[in-house]
Amino acid sequence: KDLNTYTISVNGTLTVTGVSKNVDLNLEVIIEGDLIKINGKKDILMTDFEIDPPKALLGTIKTGNEITITYKSVFQTN
Repeated sequence: KDLNTYTISVNGTLTVTGVSKNVDLNLEVIIEGDLIKINGKKDILMTDFEIDPPKALLGTIKTGNEITITYKSVFQTN
């Protein structure tokens, strides 16, 4: 990583389908000129947010309970 890339940890509230949970996030912050880029991902369990994992063919095909939320944000300074 170069001098303009940082890793920070933050705590916040994630709300999905009306269910809120405290979550810890590790963010990669990249500063490029007047841009600030924030990237990261978080694994969550659907059942933690009262979501039933999807099923197909009368339950013979099931997905896993864990999903990964990936996010990328770009901010421009004035």
